[in-house]
Amino acid sequence: MININQLKINDNWLNLPDHLWYKINDFLNVNDILRLSRTCKKLYTLINSYDFWTHLILSHFGQKLWHRYIIDVFNVSNKTINNSNKLLLEEYENIPEEFLSNGIQITWENHDSNDDSKEFKIALIRSYNYLNMDKNLSMTMNIDDFRKKIYYYGFNNKLLDLYRSNILLSKLIYFYLIDQKRISFINENFVQFDNNHSYIKQNDLTSLNGEVIYIKEIIHWQYGLKINMKFTNILPGIYQIIWRMKLQQPFLIGCTEFLAVPDYGLMVNCKWSQDTFMKMYHYFKCNENNFWFYECMGELIVFEISNVYVSIRNFSDSSGKSGVFLDYVELKLIS
Repeated sequence: MININQLKINDNWLNLPDHLWYKINDFLNVNDILRLSRTCKKLYTLINSYDFWTHLILSHFGQKLWHRYIIDVFNVSNKTINNSNKLLLEEYENIPEEFLSNGIQITWENHDSNDDSKEFKIALIRSYNYLNMDKNLSMTMNIDDFRKKIYYYGFNNKLLDLYRSNILLSKLIYFYLIDQKRISFINENFVQFDNNHSYIKQNDLTSLNGEVIYIKEIIHWQYGLKINMKFTNILPGIYQIIWRMKLQQPFLIGCTEFLAVPDYGLMVNCKWSQDTFMKMYHYFKCNENNFWFYECMGELIVFEISNVYVSIRNFSDSSGKSGVFLDYVELKLIS
């Protein structure tokens, strides 16, 4: 492997045309690219250019994503989207009860003092309205809004805040595209648990942050299961909802819903029965090994910069709910 710090940049190297330097950087990771930019003035200028980072987007992510994030997304708008929360609340009564198996009224009427809960409920209503809208909605954002809201899950956001107004737009986009958008269930800044279950933290060296959550047993038999998390400022796009979990004699009678709801977009609602949990338990031979598995719970469409609310819910009062280990949820940009 090439050690960038050991490269000696001489005149012959510096005389290479820009397109060859672009090609060389196609094979470097982002840390090596940043180190290379510090070797001389010529490479610093080349790497800190708008065209360089747009080239990397095209090279690493293809024509479709390059066109969306470099051209399309900043040049369209959605005049049909109604952002008024007041009007959304007035339309609440028109939502059919079968929209969610576990009932939208349960998430709407409880915990009104919680701002995240209220935002989640409004997003649910807006998503239902989107299902009946003109299908020609576009993915859109404006540059100022993008610079203000861009958020990373694997990079230093505090450092970003010092320079976000000056960093190249294409560079900000590239870092967003390579960023792994994952939230661990032990991250208390993003995850909320109900008070009805015994949620146990367990050490696991194979997990995202070294610990996982185990849904061991219900405390109050008559209450349901609900775990919520929030992804902050997700850009327009199509995302797979990936859950990393493992099972140990899962027992979840009734309908368990895996929800993902954007502020501005189309929600995902994947429903599992007890039979589904047992099929996954046997398919991955959970009784014979201790392996984690990854399950895609659907594809989420985001039209405008959105918080995305993710939840696992089962409000059946007929039995307890237990036997599930949860590591993290990932929003994986696919289109």
